[in-house]
Amino acid sequence: MRNRLILFVFLLPLWTGCGVVQQWRTLVSARLQAAAFTQFAAALGQGATDIVSQLAQPGGFLNDPRVRILLPPPLGLAVGVVAELKENPDARLLEVLLNQAAEHAIPVAGPVLAQAVGQLEPATVGQLLNGDPGAATQYLRERTETELRQAVLPEIAAHLSRSGALRTYGDLRRVITGARAELETVAAAPLPEPPADLSEYVAGQAVAGVFRLLGEQEQAIRARLQELGPAAVGGAQ
Repeated sequence: MRNRLILFVFLLPLWTGCGVVQQWRTLVSARLQAAAFTQFAAALGQGATDIVSQLAQPGGFLNDPRVRILLPPPLGLAVGVVAELKENPDARLLEVLLNQAAEHAIPVAGPVLAQAVGQLEPATVGQLLNGDPGAATQYLRERTETELRQAVLPEIAAHLSRSGALRTYGDLRRVITGARAELETVAAAPLPEPPADLSEYVAGQAVAGVFRLLGEQEQAIRARLQELGPAAVGGAQ
């Protein structure tokens, strides 16, 4: 009995020490996760701000193949095939005008995205960080895409009207109607109808471009956070 008591007294500090070490490890892991969540949300918000600022610069859409807004189908095919349009300077200019309209309108997207990121709860940030690689971008897109399109639409419509893009687009649609058989022969398939509302088309493409770049930004943020170690980005509930 005496020997058992001595053994218990000897082992007690070791058991206690192990418990303290485990508590310390748990605390460190929790703090690393909290820091990762905070950094992830802050970097995501800053990334969205930087993207909008970049796209608002002259050539922000036009000069970036990842987000450049192309002529709506089947206009691109028509410009390359129909003789009446091949040398038409207005037809060639239309794509430039679409991208410029997006560049003028996109700044209003910044506050919408900033507010959405600012409203993220820590638990939600944790779930997103531990979700799929593009989970945060998809989450923000689901909650803001409609609002963003509505926000940019008025300025896009105004710019397209001022620049003459809407008139040129109407002329192109009429040419396409007359050349549909020729175009379908080249495409070897039925052609879709051009969008009835050019402003809506540009707004949708502009917002899609924002989220395309934000998705790339999210990947970069996640890569940086991995430097904190697995404990920082794993185990969130």
